[in-house]
Amino acid sequence: MGSGIGAVLVATLLLAPRGWVAICALAMAVASHEVVRRLREAGYLIPVIPLLVGGQVTIWLSWPYGARGVLAGFGAMVVVCMIWRLFMQDKRSDGGAERAAPGNYLRDTSATIFLAAWVVLFGSFAALLVYHGAGWVFAMMIAVIASDVGGYAVGVLFGKHPMVPTISPKKSWEGFAGSMVCGVTATTITATYLAGKTPWVGRCWAYFRADHDPGRPGGVASEARPRDQRHGAAAAGPWRPDGPARRRSAVRGGGLDSADAAALSCPSLPGRSILDTIMVGELMFEAPRRGMPPRHLADLDAAGRASAVAELGLPAFRAKQLAHHYFGRLIADPRQMSDLPAAVRDVIAAAMFPTLLTAVREVTCDAGQTRKTLWRAVDGATVESVLMRYPQRNTVCISSQAGCGMACPFCATGQGGLTRNLSTAEIVEQVRAAAAAMRDDFGDRLSNVVFMGMGEPLANYSRVVAAVRRITEPPPCGFGISARSVTVSTVGLAPAIRKLADERLGVTLALSLHAPDDELRDTLVPVNNRWKVDEALDAARYYAEVTGRRVSVEYALIRGVNDQRWRADLLGRRLHRALGPLVHVNLIPLNPTPGSDWDASPKPVERDFVKHVRAQGVSCTVRDTRGREISAACGQLAAGGG
Repeated sequence: MGSGIGAVLVATLLLAPRGWVAICALAMAVASHEVVRRLREAGYLIPVIPLLVGGQVTIWLSWPYGARGVLAGFGAMVVVCMIWRLFMQDKRSDGGAERAAPGNYLRDTSATIFLAAWVVLFGSFAALLVYHGAGWVFAMMIAVIASDVGGYAVGVLFGKHPMVPTISPKKSWEGFAGSMVCGVTATTITATYLAGKTPWVGRCWAYFRADHDPGRPGGVASEARPRDQRHGAAAAGPWRPDGPARRRSAVRGGGLDSADAAALSCPSLPGRSILDTIMVGELMFEAPRRGMPPRHLADLDAAGRASAVAELGLPAFRAKQLAHHYFGRLIADPRQMSDLPAAVRDVIAAAMFPTLLTAVREVTCDAGQTRKTLWRAVDGATVESVLMRYPQRNTVCISSQAGCGMACPFCATGQGGLTRNLSTAEIVEQVRAAAAAMRDDFGDRLSNVVFMGMGEPLANYSRVVAAVRRITEPPPCGFGISARSVTVSTVGLAPAIRKLADERLGVTLALSLHAPDDELRDTLVPVNNRWKVDEALDAARYYAEVTGRRVSVEYALIRGVNDQRWRADLLGRRLHRALGPLVHVNLIPLNPTPGSDWDASPKPVERDFVKHVRAQGVSCTVRDTRGREISAACGQLAAGGG
């Protein structure tokens, strides 16, 4: 019988995760009924109907809304039970009924709340484990078995001190200790090997280590810092990134310029996620202070170029002439601008065309259709860009930061940390170089630009927006690439998304979601600890409404992590509810990165995921991944070896 039940549980976890929630709901209902029956025999008046109905509502809210749904359902259930008890009647010995004694109200409601917390919340906890994969549930099941067996064995062999002799004379304190030790040990081992994560029960040990390790973020050393360095804006007022103290958190990350960071006013993030064994670093919303590169023509708008030319004592028309050479003819060296007087070429080169990026290495794959370039800036910082040729378009993937601060554990760039923001001209120069390569090497033109290289574009907001203007404005002010052919990607900096919408640039927004539920996304995309899925989707909806442009949702499909059917259903439902027809899901088979044990989902799982997303009325396709062989695909750029 036990083996049969176990087989059903295992099959449910592997084949129909939603069925696990149903099993938890059924078990919780049976347990609640049994406990209520015992309590009523002891003279307690328990509101049975709201307790059973509320318990079912609470546990089923875990499916679409996660922990927040459970807490909301539990709170509502407790309130209804308390009110219900006020109007309950007790049965008299003659078969009649009378209002229950007021003096027993506190006793009965306390028992009801205890029952709800013990049975309902425990059952909901078990249901929530399925969010993190079947391995978590298996780990919990093994932990329970180990706890029971260990407690029994230790109690039989060494039990001498009964815990409660009048109720259960055979249960001893030694058996209790054996149960705890075996349960925690089994959880530590099985959660590590079955789920590859920090164990739930053993998480207290992880916190103990974090609190006593002075070298670890969030430990004693961090607690010794002033309060305003350890808490967010709500605790210490508006964030001043240019002040003496920089707010930190336990997740590593990238940065904003001081003005951009102050505008976003981002508080720090909570501590390590229990889902991730990778030692994630620190997520900062201010870029490290480093000297910016010298001024370049591409940094300047039309007024700035006119002013710069005037400073050199040149005629005003030279500003338009220089812009035409750079943006129209793709020439970055004034010595090749034959219509300039020879006497001023060196002066203009030094003042307006300094060398910002030097190509260190180029590698190709896909029969020469994909080319990755490693660039070195004047301060030694390195970035990468990727040029890709497709039958109907030619696309360059460019970087907006040297490194990245968003600390996504499946992304090589995020794991490398942030070096600094790129200047507008350093971003634009990647586009100019790609356009020149398309013309000179392939006799074709560059048609698309995607901000999906190194860095979080919206964390370098002002320079990225300026770069977009140079890319989309017609010559001689820009390259004249259609705004619809420019994509700006973000991990979900909600205020910056809204601000970008108000710029009315008309570019495509790509939201790197990677998980439809906060519990998982908190780990896969650590900035989700600041702006949750709902906030990111609300901002995306605002962008779609203001611009009329369809939002692209990027979703890296990771085997056994975020590729479950129920997550596909949840993703489709949430996107359809938030964005309707103005959304498209772009599935990305996970690309391997150094040191990561994660890999891409199998093709059958990938196809099934697409089917389930589409079933919710949301467009969904799989990206044609390029450059994996040369570490040029999504998530692989790390500027290594430069």
